[in-house]
Amino acid sequence: MPPAPAQVPYNDWRRLPVAPLAAFVPTEPVSLVIPCHQVPADTLAKTLAALERQRYPRRLVEVVLVDDGSEPPLQAPPSPLRVKVLRQPRRGYGTWRARNAGVAAAAHDIVLFLDADEVVDE
Repeated sequence: MPPAPAQVPYNDWRRLPVAPLAAFVPTEPVSLVIPCHQVPADTLAKTLAALERQRYPRRLVEVVLVDDGSEPPLQAPPSPLRVKVLRQPRRGYGTWRARNAGVAAAAHDIVLFLDADEVVDE
């Protein structure tokens, strides 16, 4: 049975106890949803390369790329991460529709959103 959600009165996250970073051991799998439309291959490769350098264990990370009607269709760059590519037709509200499709396809309960041109720091 999963643990109960944290009780955070008034959304004051400062009240939540946080273990020191040195004591943190990741155990929860996460899905990263990245909506894409006409993203240059080198841009997406940089985004994935930055994710590959994260300290979070790769075995706990899934990347869901949602192609919002790119022409030609998006091809995921090679990556040691588990990358899933979805394609949806471009019909307006692309980013939001892509995020919703990514959440629906995500394998994990914890979902994070990134843009296709974001390079996250470790």
